[in-house]
Amino acid sequence: MMAEYCRHCKELSDYLATAQAEVERLKLELANECQRHYQHWEAEVERLKAELAKSYDAISNNAEAKRLRKERDSLESDLAKYIADYSALRAEVEQLRKAQGEPTSYEYQTRDGKWSPFINQKHYEDTLADGSWPIRALYLHPAPEQVEQMRKFQLGDTVRKTKGSQWHGKVVGTYSTTLTPEGYAVESSTEIGSVQIYPAAALEKDK
Repeated sequence: MMAEYCRHCKELSDYLATAQAEVERLKLELANECQRHYQHWEAEVERLKAELAKSYDAISNNAEAKRLRKERDSLESDLAKYIADYSALRAEVEQLRKAQGEPTSYEYQTRDGKWSPFINQKHYEDTLADGSWPIRALYLHPAPEQVEQMRKFQLGDTVRKTKGSQWHGKVVGTYSTTLTPEGYAVESSTEIGSVQIYPAAALEKDK
């Protein structure tokens, strides 16, 4: 009876030892499997982070490219306006030169800033060759009818501003200052009696 009991206890002990060994094996296998999964998902997370960073850079680059394109378009538009204004000014200067004709005489600027006439032709030529003295040409003032022909607009012309705030109206007067050799007074076509003054370059004929 006792021998049978001891045999049974030994079988249970062996079974328990086998079960414990199996549990340890499974624990080790589970740990290894978890490690493999962790490494896999860790690599996947890093991959996704890299893709996200790349997408963010692409978005940032697109936004910067759009900003630069917008800035370039604005500069090109401003450049076109400046070229148009420059061409208009050159045309006006050329028109003035034609009306003035050839210079009647020349003067040079002395060291104290005063303008003086040349003594003779040789004095003029020597000063011109020296190149260190400012020289200016003097013209006869054009006759009133020539001045009128030189004007960009005539009294009664319908004009408008070329850029900025709008102003449409009729030329009712002219003016001339040091900074604005040719300017016009324009009476509004909508607000009768309201007049604004503008330089010639700021106006164009209203078609």
